[in-house]
Amino acid sequence: MSYPVCVFSGMESNEFFYTYEGKDPNVDTIKSCGSFDCRCNHANKLANNICSRCLAVFYCSRECQTADFSEHKKICKQISKAREKASALEIALRGGPIPTWDENHYVNWSNQRIDYFNEKYLGDWWGHLDPRDYCRAVWKVTDLLREVAWDYECEAIWEECLNLKLELLRNNVGDNQGIRHEVPEVLLYLNRDDDCVKFIKWWAYNYEYWYKPGYGAESDANLKKLWQKGEFIYNETGDVTRFDDIYPMFDEEGNKIALDSSGVQRNRFSDNYEISNCLDHLIALVCIKMRVVAHLEAQQCSLLKLDSNADITNIATKITVQIKLLDKYLHMAHKHNKYILHVLSSENNIRKMREQGRPEYYGLDSTEEAYLAMEKFMRCIARAWGLPYIGKFLTKIGATVTPDLNYKR
Repeated sequence: MSYPVCVFSGMESNEFFYTYEGKDPNVDTIKSCGSFDCRCNHANKLANNICSRCLAVFYCSRECQTADFSEHKKICKQISKAREKASALEIALRGGPIPTWDENHYVNWSNQRIDYFNEKYLGDWWGHLDPRDYCRAVWKVTDLLREVAWDYECEAIWEECLNLKLELLRNNVGDNQGIRHEVPEVLLYLNRDDDCVKFIKWWAYNYEYWYKPGYGAESDANLKKLWQKGEFIYNETGDVTRFDDIYPMFDEEGNKIALDSSGVQRNRFSDNYEISNCLDHLIALVCIKMRVVAHLEAQQCSLLKLDSNADITNIATKITVQIKLLDKYLHMAHKHNKYILHVLSSENNIRKMREQGRPEYYGLDSTEEAYLAMEKFMRCIARAWGLPYIGKFLTKIGATVTPDLNYKR
């Protein structure tokens, strides 16, 4: 039987494809044992014991924890040290003593002791020197937790990582640390695609407040109050979902739509999209659309498998709409960084970049920026069967895949 799939042609023989629900099925929601030998032999065995030192890895028994210690001890020491530093700095920010370490001398701390957790300071931490050390220390904890969550694919670790990142954003509304680039990845691995879309939309439409003070309906003070509500990203952006297009001011080829003389199409984002969108957000949207299309096409194939005369008109229409949005976001990503799709569509590029390791810095439209985006989202795209489509997309737009990319040092 021939199925009218548009993107994932050839997947009809894969039984897993028929049950795909648009989510990553590998996220561990039951806290499996951190010992990989135990996980292989007892896949669904619940682990209720947590490592008391790093508080990041779970074990089903003392024996498993002891057997895994040689593998776990390095990251365990790093996380526990990072947590200790962040905790000491939090005490200092609440007006307590300033911590001192041989390898870190906090020369910027003022002699005046202030409780920066007081409501009047929240949201404006980067405007003061003292809280910056704490923000950096907490970010280090999140970076290490992300590493553990990536390896163990544990929902609980991803959740803690997300909560710490959102807290950093709440305390520093200007996001001088670039946390907004990291949150979409965490939300995707938690299968919270709608929240991810809302987060990206919020930044797309509000990021320019820090570049154009007073521009828009909210003043800086009101925006700060809005931010301090907590998980604002799920409350203040309306009913947008993963099926929607959050970039209506771009056409199907990723070009910004010209504004008419009356300014009807004009909005805050249209004037300032260059600084609002970022590669991480665009690739996150590509992942989400691939999940959506794969889920719809799996439904389509399942119906036809059960009944070859089934009416699939409604699903086929939805697929067509979502594929257009997928192509649009791929166009936008390609215009933002000319290397990213070449990286994702070439196993040789992926292998070479992994051999070089994570770059220490990156510039816009660079291979380093492409690598970092690939590292975050390639697993999501691959698990939605989307990597082959990227190569097809490059062929469709007349671009030849460059299979031999290196970092530009």
